[in-house]
Amino acid sequence: MDDHSGWHEVLVEGWGPLVRAAVVERVERSLVGRRGVLVRALGDRDEARYAWTEEVHRAVLDGIRAETGADLDELGSQAAWSTYEDVWHALAERWAAGGTLGRVPTHLTHKATTIIAALPTSAATAAGADIGVVPAAPLQVAGQVRIDVEGLHAFLAMDPAADTARGLVDDLIAIVEPAS
Repeated sequence: MDDHSGWHEVLVEGWGPLVRAAVVERVERSLVGRRGVLVRALGDRDEARYAWTEEVHRAVLDGIRAETGADLDELGSQAAWSTYEDVWHALAERWAAGGTLGRVPTHLTHKATTIIAALPTSAATAAGADIGVVPAAPLQVAGQVRIDVEGLHAFLAMDPAADTARGLVDDLIAIVEPAS
């Protein structure tokens, strides 16, 4: 599609802080239980694993499509793609310091790491850990271990492995300080 299709008016001229905020919130909701991927992909797009960046990329495209009806893959307009960059930048700002992820006090880092290593893969991922390494590496932001408590609650609510991991998940949540 080109700018004569009407998408320029709908997407680019209608774009603003409220639409961007709605897309950002939609992306964040879609990545509950995958916040480790979100933070790692946003931290350094060049250093992040391709799969992480691609997952966030797809979530941003889906969020823009859901909120505006526009499919950026079909739009060739550079102006339309600037909305994508706007969302990516807003997400990076919100998550640079760890967003809503809970903090593990420094003196409990070893305990958290031990619990994460004992979790099923789906629970470790929901907590924000990088399961692509052995043992699973907890998410760290500015040198502090961070845990996606919301992701763990989603794991407990929806994952078949929740029953066998509930005690470990509860122990991990118990040592996490809420984000400020």
